[in-house]
Amino acid sequence: MKNQRGFTIAELIIVIIIAGVLAAIAAPNMSEFVKNNSRANRVNTMVSALNYARGQAVTRNTRVSLCKSAAFANCDAAGTGDFGTGWIVFIDGNTRGIVDGVAPNNDTVLRIFQPDMGNNATLTGVKNVVSITMAGLSYENTGLGLDLNAAAGDTVVSPNTVFRYCDDRGAAEARGIVITPTGYPRLTRDTNGDGTDDIGGTNLVCP
Repeated sequence: MKNQRGFTIAELIIVIIIAGVLAAIAAPNMSEFVKNNSRANRVNTMVSALNYARGQAVTRNTRVSLCKSAAFANCDAAGTGDFGTGWIVFIDGNTRGIVDGVAPNNDTVLRIFQPDMGNNATLTGVKNVVSITMAGLSYENTGLGLDLNAAAGDTVVSPNTVFRYCDDRGAAEARGIVITPTGYPRLTRDTNGDGTDDIGGTNLVCP
């Protein structure tokens, strides 16, 4: 019969030390992986919402707007443009930039988006309301949609708008969503090779 023996105290200590070293090496990489995955999920959620809004505007042949909303019943008042609490996509038939029941085009919430924000992450927009029509895209801080075709009295405010995602790693890991005048969202890139995403050479900045 063979003798059986366990680990000695010295061997156990060596195993614990090795395990600790490996954990110390793996922990930062795992943390980066989790943050990168969270960033991708949240940015992709906004891109999906914008694509959905554009598709609904084309399908329904009406204005469809996306706005920040904490209660998911109406648009939040103009302010910081922080979409971290969530947002809604709604039919904005009367082009008021809010969800209301004003005839003849009673507004309807089409979809609710509620991201799970963490890592001190923020998702902010330079505008509080984004409105999409058959003609393209329009924006206005107070929520009053402006038509891209510049109908009587309307003015095109900007050729594009931006959503910016930041977490506790700062601007070097920030990502932006640029919406073209035709309503298509695209992700920002590091075009000047300095390690930070930019828009036309201007780097994204985090709070």
